[in-house]
Amino acid sequence: MEQLLFVIVSGAAVGSIYGLFAISYHLMFSVRGAVSFAQGDLTMLAGFLLITLTAWLSSPFAAFVAVLLLISLGSGVIEKVCIRPAIRQSSHNLGWILATVGLATFVSNTSTIIWGNLPLRPPELVRLESVRIGPVAIGGHEMLAISCGVGIVILLRLLLNHTIVGRSIRVTAADPTAAQLCAINSDKVSLFVFMLSGLIGAISMMLIAPLTFIRPQLGFIFGLKGFASATVGGLESSESAFLGGILLGIAEALAAYFLWSGLKDAVAFLAMAIIILVRPSGLFSFARR
Repeated sequence: MEQLLFVIVSGAAVGSIYGLFAISYHLMFSVRGAVSFAQGDLTMLAGFLLITLTAWLSSPFAAFVAVLLLISLGSGVIEKVCIRPAIRQSSHNLGWILATVGLATFVSNTSTIIWGNLPLRPPELVRLESVRIGPVAIGGHEMLAISCGVGIVILLRLLLNHTIVGRSIRVTAADPTAAQLCAINSDKVSLFVFMLSGLIGAISMMLIAPLTFIRPQLGFIFGLKGFASATVGGLESSESAFLGGILLGIAEALAAYFLWSGLKDAVAFLAMAIIILVRPSGLFSFARR
């Protein structure tokens, strides 16, 4: 029983990271009706940059701040160069898919050339001891991942509901034409949202770092699982997307525990296929935007 509880909490920790990816997809889709399929590879790049900048700056925290800025700016460039031109040509233009997939491939291959194909572990920003909850000892980094995920969801909801920027995002997401009539610059809102999504992605990499090694292929895997989480939970709100990630992470952990660890990755895509067929809007699509 104790081991099962540990497996569930560990799955929830990884699911929190999936959920953060799903939130970034929700934010991008809500304002542009498009997502960046390079999100996962940008996040992976954040890990490699953290390794390099820590060596250069001799300070993990300075490197962490620099990585957050660089990945946010990179996400903004993707919106301006890849997403916006395709959407302006036609709302039905799917050129942004090819553009972002091509960019993801470029980032992954370039990372392989620069850092190699061997797994690397980024430096830990903080060292945490295990936390005992009843009879179960939970790793400190697992608890940190869950806490940060929940905290980001709460902060995002406060941003959307109680700030001028948040209200502008909600109006733009609901009706871009009405937003323009209200003197809201939808292009600036979209740029801000994509940069915010990049920031969330970079934070998720900092949470991944203590739990696993990073390698160039990791971005593709986490990007797909984040998209699967958004599909399972629903793209309607950040809460539903995050819950989809938690659910997916726990399902993967239980599949590896009861069946076979090799089935873990298959669970995500099987769940996504089933949800698309049974409930295309997502399991938690009733949640408020």
